[in-house]
Amino acid sequence: MDVDMKGLKHERLPPKPTYKQIQAYVLEKYGLKVSPLYIANVKGELGLEKQFSYEKEGIVAKNRPQCSKDKLDAVIKAFKHFKMISSKIEHSMRKEWRKRDG
Repeated sequence: MDVDMKGLKHERLPPKPTYKQIQAYVLEKYGLKVSPLYIANVKGELGLEKQFSYEKEGIVAKNRPQCSKDKLDAVIKAFKHFKMISSKIEHSMRKEWRKRDG
């Protein structure tokens, strides 16, 4: 089946938010300050593209900052707000983190 490419409009994806935009949203909405390292950590766990890599920076696992549960929740909600993740992914990750953290 041939598709007429001329008739298709290019679908524009929303621009990806910067770490500063995510930080500003979390501060405004939840009154929490989150570091870019927390954002990168959550992005890494979700398999999202990150601007910061622990491996490239040579930071070993034991020296990586641990995000508190309230900040973790706020970052996840920010990702959902910016349409970086779906509700389904948000729900499954929360369930996974609850199991892991006890």
